[in-house]
Amino acid sequence: MRGVVVGAGIGGLAAAIALEQAGVEPTVIERAPELQEAGFGLVVSANAVTALRSLGLRDGVAARGTRVRRAEIRNPRGELLTLIDYEALGWETYGILRTELQQAMLEVAPAGRLRLGTTCVDATEDGQVLTDGADLVIADIVVGADGIRSAVRRSLFGEEPLRYGGHRAWRAGTRFDDERPRPLRRGLGRRRRLRLRPCRTRSRVLVLLRDSSRRRARP
Repeated sequence: MRGVVVGAGIGGLAAAIALEQAGVEPTVIERAPELQEAGFGLVVSANAVTALRSLGLRDGVAARGTRVRRAEIRNPRGELLTLIDYEALGWETYGILRTELQQAMLEVAPAGRLRLGTTCVDATEDGQVLTDGADLVIADIVVGADGIRSAVRRSLFGEEPLRYGGHRAWRAGTRFDDERPRPLRRGLGRRRRLRLRPCRTRSRVLVLLRDSSRRRARP
């Protein structure tokens, strides 16, 4: 059997690895001419670590990320509301940069299966994928993992306008001089939330979220 995965992000690469393990020969189509750093820090929770372990990715994630041993939720005054001890609960959780997770996946993904600089322009229910070079790729399975403006989704279900979810986010990264383990920290405020995510031993990502749903701004 053959499979085509459209998109070489986290979901697409995971799908390609899983297909290969299931005995399906995958081809990954990616419109970018090269995979560059994109996105920011991620928290890979315990259930996601279990899924990554089944794909042979757990050790790569552990080597590239940092273990998150607990999480804290605080109010606007910095007072602790809730502490979740991931380590005591046996929840193996990691903070990692998205690009590092993608690199860990590329090391495990089937060699020679990635076609960069190739854009999907149409897909059909019977497994045909048309690319921008007018090449027709035929497979038994087609996986659409090409983002919020998915060509696969548009081909199968038609155009659908994006709907603003009512939230805005500002992200930044910082580094520390010491290697002390730091928790995943969330601060709750009025229509605002602050998240501090450990990504590497000395690095953290700060995310400020604002609820702008009343404004109904366009994306």
